[in-house]
Amino acid sequence: MDRAHGILTRNGWRPNRPLGNTENDRLQLIIEVASIADSGAQPPQLFRDCARSIVRHLHLAAARVCLMDEAGQLVDLGADVQAAGLAEAAPPSFDDEDLRRLRRDRAPRVWVDYGPGWVASVPVVASGRIVGVLAIRSEELPSDLDLQALTVVANIVAPEMQRARAGGRSAEE
Repeated sequence: MDRAHGILTRNGWRPNRPLGNTENDRLQLIIEVASIADSGAQPPQLFRDCARSIVRHLHLAAARVCLMDEAGQLVDLGADVQAAGLAEAAPPSFDDEDLRRLRRDRAPRVWVDYGPGWVASVPVVASGRIVGVLAIRSEELPSDLDLQALTVVANIVAPEMQRARAGGRSAEE
């Protein structure tokens, strides 16, 4: 896949069109997520609000915020948000290979999904461990700047994810 020019899909060649987000869109996202993290909201509402901000400010079809357990499996938090009017835009999903790559590379990743458009994932890292994932679905190609903004968002929510993960473990013991 050559992200710079386009992709070959089942329906033929598709040129890449960037999302077209502005610096202001990305800055507003970061400010809003920081405000949500400081608001005292508790999971899963805190993560649902973050996903809603990601969709709104980056003009996406869907976003998902997931916790990763100690075994490296994703925990559904119910923090999936679709853009209004896009019922067909299912939240991004992961298979075992996606999770292996995420754990191995610890870096944002973009790929073409079988559904419409692009999927991107950004690991949420706290204390050197992946504690969660931010994932997006978009009809347009997310830019490197969009991925950098999502990485900042991941850094903002990392302490909350680490607390949620520790709280879940304590409740199970």
